[in-house]
Amino acid sequence: MRNYLSKILALSLPVILAFSIQECSYRNAPTEPETTTQTQPSEIIIYDPSDPRNPSNQTQTSTEPTDTIDPSGNPATSSPAPGDNTLPTDKAGIISMFNSALDKSSSLKRVSYTRKLTKCKIGFPIGDKTNDAKVQALSAMNDTAPAANNLVKLNDGMVSSATPKQEGSNFVFEITLNNATAGQDVKNGEGGFVGLIDYAETKTLVTNIAKEALGLDVSLKENPKYEFSAGKYTVTINSQTGAITKVKHSFTEGGSGKVSVTSVELSIDITAEYSA
Repeated sequence: MRNYLSKILALSLPVILAFSIQECSYRNAPTEPETTTQTQPSEIIIYDPSDPRNPSNQTQTSTEPTDTIDPSGNPATSSPAPGDNTLPTDKAGIISMFNSALDKSSSLKRVSYTRKLTKCKIGFPIGDKTNDAKVQALSAMNDTAPAANNLVKLNDGMVSSATPKQEGSNFVFEITLNNATAGQDVKNGEGGFVGLIDYAETKTLVTNIAKEALGLDVSLKENPKYEFSAGKYTVTINSQTGAITKVKHSFTEGGSGKVSVTSVELSIDITAEYSA
């Protein structure tokens, strides 16, 4: 029995010794040192409030899109607000706004209409009767009774130049017309000239001048020639409503023709005013 235990013990010792050596090797194995990161304390800088380097004094630039705010507190837009028109700067734009404004001006009336004779020449033997009081009286007109609006729309061919300006809430246009000519079939608005004397009225005027002022019974023959010059408009338009509030229109009308066996030449300055 003792020999048997001795054998078992002898066999176990090598195994125990092997495990002991392995354990010692594991404990004595070198280990890698731990890496530690030391954080340096942040540097604190205190600026004087007036120092331009103070971050609170520096303007920050934002890359985000921003809306421009107008004085009313609403975001501004590149297009006009509803009901607000933009002042045109060229002739085409002014003509377009004038024509559009006519459609919005139903309350516009002619409030005055005046005529002044500046030339009345009848052929030999009568001569120049421009300053004759009776002739002046027959040709003159000073009508301040409200009348229907007889303004016409303009086009580029009628207009020589047009300039705009803004006065408070109004746009004011100065429009100059090209000179124009016409024949017997002349009608209101010819070349943009409004309130002109047509053939029928010219014929009556010449007959009255000849009869009442000169004692002659003559009448204007057919195919007279008309010339229109110095045509101007001063137009005031409300920038909010786009409607015309006031117009002054002036021009000179000249006419020439035949009466019996002689000739006649007339020239009359005409001015009309309109108001809403």
